[in-house]
Amino acid sequence: MAEKSQTQPGGMRPWLRVLLGVSLALNLLVMGLIGGGMIMRGKWQEHHRAQIEMMGGPMTRALDRADRRAMRRGMYDSFGNGQAMQEEMRAGMQSLIADLQAVPFDADAVAGYMAAHRTNLNARLEQGQALLLERLSMMSNEERAAYAGRLQNAMRHGWRGWQGHE
Repeated sequence: MAEKSQTQPGGMRPWLRVLLGVSLALNLLVMGLIGGGMIMRGKWQEHHRAQIEMMGGPMTRALDRADRRAMRRGMYDSFGNGQAMQEEMRAGMQSLIADLQAVPFDADAVAGYMAAHRTNLNARLEQGQALLLERLSMMSNEERAAYAGRLQNAMRHGWRGWQGHE
């Protein structure tokens, strides 16, 4: 009679499971980018501007006001106002969407997009770390001790609502 299916009843092929996982991850990435764009362009933009102390993690948040301002200037000098990066991300996202809609699915093309995105993020992270190390090197022993105290306080109490810095 008819041949039996090679998959077990109720089972899913492993490659299909991986494909669904990648699809879910990309959908969440796209939704996050869209949601972030809506927030940044909406009514919150004036009240909740992205700041270097929020992007840089605890080590940047523990800096005093003058050092955070200098870090912002350094990042701006390195990367500009971000408009070129936003345009590049928009073009990359359009390319990603086209790759996701392509039949057959080309995982290598999507992996290329992810690699380019990771490279951009790593460049910003490396520049931020270099600027932070420069700031720390310029501090006096007392300033570094105060900075370390703010970090230690944050580790004990967490950052939410912490007012230990200016």
